[in-house]
Amino acid sequence: MPQFIPSHIKTRQLQLLVELNHSGSVLQAASNLGMTQSAASRLLSSLEKEIGVVLFERHARGVVQTPFGEALTRRAISALAEIARAATDIEELLRGGKVPLSIGCMLSQSSSFLPAALRELAIRTPNIVVNTQVDRSEVLINGLMASKYDFVIARVRDASLNSELVFEHVVNEPIGVYVRPGHPLSRRHKVSLEEIATFDWILPPRETDLRVRLNGLCTQNGMPAFGGSLETMSVPVILSMLSHTDMVVALPIDFARPFCENKTIAAVQIELGISSDNIGIVSKRHASMSPQLKQGLEVFREMSRKLRLRVQ
Repeated sequence: MPQFIPSHIKTRQLQLLVELNHSGSVLQAASNLGMTQSAASRLLSSLEKEIGVVLFERHARGVVQTPFGEALTRRAISALAEIARAATDIEELLRGGKVPLSIGCMLSQSSSFLPAALRELAIRTPNIVVNTQVDRSEVLINGLMASKYDFVIARVRDASLNSELVFEHVVNEPIGVYVRPGHPLSRRHKVSLEEIATFDWILPPRETDLRVRLNGLCTQNGMPAFGGSLETMSVPVILSMLSHTDMVVALPIDFARPFCENKTIAAVQIELGISSDNIGIVSKRHASMSPQLKQGLEVFREMSRKLRLRVQ
């Protein structure tokens, strides 16, 4: 078996791997890269010869990744993303601009922890411009692995990624129930689980941790799962639906607090006894950290420590 020397791999070969994975066709991949099919075939063959393994199985209808191809392509996606971001950083510096820092955050932390950390970051590091995206944990972790983000605030479910990621716990999130101001439940001093179950729910998507916990709560109490005519994690949609209907929704208490303070929503007096846990600052274990990334991580770590002290 030939010795695998990473420095011998060309950027064009990495691009071809990604295109082949996306299209499953040498012809289509070659077209996307502006080369002939024969040139693409030679490029792939030379890479396989260099590494000493088959990366794609050839079939009449196209190509299919082998486990070796999957492993290398996953890294190729990350490597190409890093190169693209490096080019963006250089362009910004040449123009005298600020260095970009990309952060992903799950919805529940986007109205409390994230804004507080960003305010502190702006004070300490005026040379950084931050791009933030809010999404589900699974999407954020995939984006982090593909180098779309420098770090994310998310939950890690895939134990196989433990060796590749650094997880730093932020805080557990107790969950509450919320309705519109003036809702019949908002005027009650104590509400039972059976009562809130009679209302139409705005539910989180089925694959989310909160949905699993809500279903588990119902099962533990011998009840059918909460019924809902809407599944969404969109804050504008949730707020709009609550304001115009008698629907109810479960939200992390810290996330909902500012909306309760400005009387956009109202809390229902019930303790569900469930929380979202394992939420943390997640970064790549072996990433080469820029000074900006180190500064950003340190600010978020400090804010995390303050948050844990506040809730204890």
